[in-house]
Amino acid sequence: LDDFRNMAVAATDPYSGDSIASFSSRGPTYCTSDGSIAIKPDIAAPGVNTYSSVPGGYSSYSGTSMASPHVNGVMALMLSANPDLTSEQVKTIIYNTAVDMGPSGKDNDFGYGQIDAVAAVEAALETVTMTISYPDGRPEFVDPNGGTSIAIEISGNVAPQGGSGKLHWSAGGGSGEVAMADVPGGMVGTFPAFDCGAAVSWYISVESVEGDLVYSPYGAPSESWQSDAWSGIEVA
Repeated sequence: LDDFRNMAVAATDPYSGDSIASFSSRGPTYCTSDGSIAIKPDIAAPGVNTYSSVPGGYSSYSGTSMASPHVNGVMALMLSANPDLTSEQVKTIIYNTAVDMGPSGKDNDFGYGQIDAVAAVEAALETVTMTISYPDGRPEFVDPNGGTSIAIEISGNVAPQGGSGKLHWSAGGGSGEVAMADVPGGMVGTFPAFDCGAAVSWYISVESVEGDLVYSPYGAPSESWQSDAWSGIEVA
C-alpha cells in the first residue's frame, strides 16, 4: 500500500462541535507495506446521523460508511472542476485544504483534519491549465446554408497557441474541420453548409503554448456537442 492507493476516513459528529465520533476507529496502525507504525486515519468527514437515501425513501445513519461518501463526493466535485487531476493531486489537495482538528498536524483521531469541500474545489480550479467556455452559449441550430458562428472564451493558467483552434464537425456521413480565428480572450469559428435537417456533431480543440491539446467537450473526440441544421424558417 502507499499514500495514494488507500485512504482511511474518520467520522466526526456535526452535532457535537465536529468532535470525533465515539465509534470512529483511531490510530496508530501497523497496516503498512513493511509493518512499521503509521498515523491513521487520513481524513475526517461528518458521519453521525447522516441523511441518506435508502430503498423506498430516506433515513439517517451513523458510521464511517456515512463519512466516506462525503470524501467521494468532494473528489467528484474536484474532478468535475479539473478532469486532468491525478489521484496524487486529488489526495494532496484534500489533505492540504482540510481543517486541522485535534493536535496540530496529522493525528490519530482526525488524520489531516476535516475535509473542506469548498477549499478543495477552489484548489482544484487553480490547477486548471486551460478552460474553454461559450459566452454566447452553444447553438441548438446551425444554418444549413452555412455561416453560423460560434465564439469561445479561453481561461486558465496557460495561454493558447495562436491559430491552433479548430472546429471539428461530422454530419450526414461526412466530416471535416474549420480553423478558428483568434479574437481577444478567445476564438471564433464558423460552421460550413450542411444538408437541411442534418444532425451535426461537433467539438473544439485548442493547443496550449505548452503543447497540450485541450478539447471541448472534455471527452472529445469520443464525445461531441450536438446541433441540428435548420434555417429557422417555417414554410406553410
